[in-house]
Amino acid sequence: MLVLFFLLPAGLGTLLAWWLVPLSGAGRWTLWLGIGLAFGMALAAGSIWLLDLIGWSFSIGSLAGVMILTGLVSLALVYVLSGMKTIQATWPASSEQLGGSPETLPWARWLVWILAAVVVFRYLTLLPDLLMRPVFPWDAWKLWAWKARVWFEFGELVPFVSGAEWLEAGGDEFVMEGGHHPHFVSLLMLYPVLVIDYWDDSLIGIAWLVAGISAALMVHGLLRHLGAVPWLAWLGVSLLVSAPMFVSHVVLFGYADFWVMLYMLVFGVGLLLWIRHRGWQTLSLMLFAGLMMSVSKDTGVYWLPALSLAWLATLLSNWVLVIVVLVSAGLGAALLLVGVDPLLWLSSGRYGLEAGVSLEGVQGIVRHLFVRQDWLLAWYVLPVVFGLAAWRARFMPELRGLLVLSLLATTYTLAGFVFTRAAEYAADGTLFSRIVLQFYPLALLLSILVMGQCLQSWRPDPKR
Repeated sequence: MLVLFFLLPAGLGTLLAWWLVPLSGAGRWTLWLGIGLAFGMALAAGSIWLLDLIGWSFSIGSLAGVMILTGLVSLALVYVLSGMKTIQATWPASSEQLGGSPETLPWARWLVWILAAVVVFRYLTLLPDLLMRPVFPWDAWKLWAWKARVWFEFGELVPFVSGAEWLEAGGDEFVMEGGHHPHFVSLLMLYPVLVIDYWDDSLIGIAWLVAGISAALMVHGLLRHLGAVPWLAWLGVSLLVSAPMFVSHVVLFGYADFWVMLYMLVFGVGLLLWIRHRGWQTLSLMLFAGLMMSVSKDTGVYWLPALSLAWLATLLSNWVLVIVVLVSAGLGAALLLVGVDPLLWLSSGRYGLEAGVSLEGVQGIVRHLFVRQDWLLAWYVLPVVFGLAAWRARFMPELRGLLVLSLLATTYTLAGFVFTRAAEYAADGTLFSRIVLQFYPLALLLSILVMGQCLQSWRPDPKR
């Protein structure tokens, strides 16, 4: 029953992705499945919220009914927006062969099988921890799992208020620190136990495995659609699932950062498809991703200015983009001079720009990126990748768009942990790498595309 109730939203989500993103050529099925799983998890959590909103009981039948109805309504909306025409696969994959061809690389087929086996083996080794370990991370049981347990026991989404309001809390309100966080992650934990009808501390984390598979499928599908040869696409997936922070968030489930990562990857997919295939479908995919990032974690909304600027950059030339960035920086400086902190407004008073640089924060950042095993050797390589991407961007518009998004995300993160009180979280090791995780798949996609571009340019001309 549990498998069935994960296949149901996954199937509906994949069908929606198939209609919304009409691809043809290489990579279409893995991209549809990856986006479909991301859609499906949003559908599963949203169905529980809708059940509570209309006052129905949390039964399997009502959950399935609301889920199917919501999926059909979404499909009908896509159908209407498409002009009530049958959706056809009209977006071809790239005709380029980034990374060589089977004729020039006879070992490529064997490498594909080796890398695919590594990826499958990696996911299989995660299952014992994932399916047998109870809720482990601090924030997981302190915030989201606790909320899900209360909802399961009461059979409704009872309200929560912050600890500061405990004296004024009503009889139907629960008190907890962090009650302001969005409900999405707790709803994902609630979903499997509603299906099996008993609480299980291990099974509530299955959605994190689904998210990890979704991210891997999107990385593979997008790379293939953009012209990467099979071995290069599988290399991207294997590098993703070998990142320590990625797999630790799958097996030690319960953090919202993994979901911000997933939907930021969906935004990246939408952005690159927008560059290649302009249309309302790609815009709606990006809007969906921005919405889901905001409801996954309260800090997810902080990314919206960077995402908006990355999309705007696809419409502007390099010089105009530089002018826009400089004008935006000047406007921000002017606001600070008159006593208005844009970051303080965006974060609802949680984070504001500090007067000086936090040396402890800088040291913490260096430890995370270059000393600890959070990212293996990734951040030794990524500065070189950024430079090569800037050099090759004129040959591939998608590479330029992904470079701008990756640079904005990196700069945004580093500035946030150096010039605000968030520096203490970089110093004590509690938050920095979790934020880097949120855009790491985008940086990885950039690395693989740069590698493919370089191999393409260095490949000898067969006519000579």
